[in-house]
Amino acid sequence: MPSDTFFSSRNYFLCSKHTSNSLSETRIVWVASSAQFYFKSPPINYGNLTDTPSRKKLGAQGLYCQSKFITVMLGIYLGKVLAEDQSSNVICIHPDPGNIHTDLGRNLPSLLVTLMNWTVLKPISKGVLTQLYAATAPQAAEYNGKYLRPWARLGEPHPQTKDEVEQKKMWDYCMAAIKDHV
Repeated sequence: MPSDTFFSSRNYFLCSKHTSNSLSETRIVWVASSAQFYFKSPPINYGNLTDTPSRKKLGAQGLYCQSKFITVMLGIYLGKVLAEDQSSNVICIHPDPGNIHTDLGRNLPSLLVTLMNWTVLKPISKGVLTQLYAATAPQAAEYNGKYLRPWARLGEPHPQTKDEVEQKKMWDYCMAAIKDHV
């Protein structure tokens, strides 16, 4: 998760915390992806988070998988932080929209994109279901720190995203990356 994304997420979190009330929860929805399962090198190589040769070697697909792995890891961690904070009624859920036909594959070979569209990709209208459920369904209020699979079903994230030591390390890294901007 780039520092600018974390910075805006942190600001939203702080605003949500101060504006939440005891009558209804405020929800933070960080969009995850099944790409987290394709991240091949956990734990995180922090050298890949800045412009380095190892980052370039990882490539666009590897960086995307890494970013979604980090999103889930931070979502789980933030869920714990929120659960411990008795002064707010904010929860964090990280839904996976599924294999959706978007422009993410714009740099892939056209034959591959055509095959994917025909076999596995779903329309964007289906991709919003899980996020809408996470943001609005009364039942989702119980899903703080949870990962939702496509079509609004509870799921299990990549096992290594649950490593509490790595979660804290990544949280601290992100906080340090934005400290000069807060």
